[in-house]
Amino acid sequence: MIIYLVCFFLIILFSHILEKNKTNDGNKILKKVNIIIIIIIMTAFAGYRDENIGTDVLVYAKPVLNAVNNYGFSFAYQTANVECLFVVIAQIASFIDGNINTFLLLIQLIMSILIIKYALYEKETKNIPLCLMTYLCMFYGIGFNLMRQSIAMLIVLYGIRFIKQNKLLKYIITIIIATLFHTTAIFMISLYPIWTLLKKKDKVIYKFLIIAILVVAMLFILPILNGLISLGIVPEKFVRYVYAMQESTVNIQYILTIVKIILLFICYFIKSRVKDKESSNFAYFLLVIDIVLFQLGAITPFVERISYYFGIIGYMELLPRVYTIVKKDKFNKYSVSIIIYTVLILYFYVSFVFLGVSSIVPYTSQILHIS
Repeated sequence: MIIYLVCFFLIILFSHILEKNKTNDGNKILKKVNIIIIIIIMTAFAGYRDENIGTDVLVYAKPVLNAVNNYGFSFAYQTANVECLFVVIAQIASFIDGNINTFLLLIQLIMSILIIKYALYEKETKNIPLCLMTYLCMFYGIGFNLMRQSIAMLIVLYGIRFIKQNKLLKYIITIIIATLFHTTAIFMISLYPIWTLLKKKDKVIYKFLIIAILVVAMLFILPILNGLISLGIVPEKFVRYVYAMQESTVNIQYILTIVKIILLFICYFIKSRVKDKESSNFAYFLLVIDIVLFQLGAITPFVERISYYFGIIGYMELLPRVYTIVKKDKFNKYSVSIIIYTVLILYFYVSFVFLGVSSIVPYTSQILHIS
């Protein structure tokens, strides 16, 4: 775990410099240098890991790359149960040198650029170090395992700006691109109607209705998908993926739920005090959905996978805005920082160390000489 915290510390250190200069147009070179350094650290640490760090590296990343290396793009896409753009990345890695670490570097480079672009958007109200720390402690490790879905999650997160701007077409295009990395992103088309309904007067009724629909949909996901297959709306390989998830081992993560509830209370404190009520209420409601779906993960891990989409948006939209509601004296700022950073590190420990989510601890890398 220590090596992860060292990596996180370096990223937060450079992001703190970026935060200090984010409104100073005179230091553009310094800002660009810090952004590049952050991207390099995040990308190299993930990309140069050993093959056994992150379960799905050996399950589908390496087989896809081997298929591309040996038989070409067309064969890999037709035989592997993965989406088109993931095979495209494998093809690029094959053009370079065909090495698995090159493949992992390219995957993480995409994720690193997406999270940095998100952190720099609405930078006047978001704290960049806390934005990155939230991602690092909660979702960075997931990207070591669920690589396709993690890219899709970050694309959807990037597309939240289009929901706020009421640009439906751009958001739909965002979802289409995300589904080309992982088909589960198609469920996130629901975010636009959720945003619209939450702005109506009877939003309490709509909240219960939305949650009820989602719960029923997740409980009966297989019959629904089979119906969509018969209509030609959903590809058959997507259902095979869900069936595989149904058969995997279920782990009821009570301890992680407790940490999530602590974060939920912190986010409630933030959302009740920030000025942008529409965005904060939307983000908080997504966190409630995240908690509900996370519990339904006891029935099928597939539902827990869907909860990640709601969680990453909720946490990333709320936690980095905490400093906009805190009094500007250093005592209050430092006190809030200590509390939130401690809870985030606790989340990382419980999820990735204690529960072993994504199988990323202990970290080893022959290339970086870490064992």
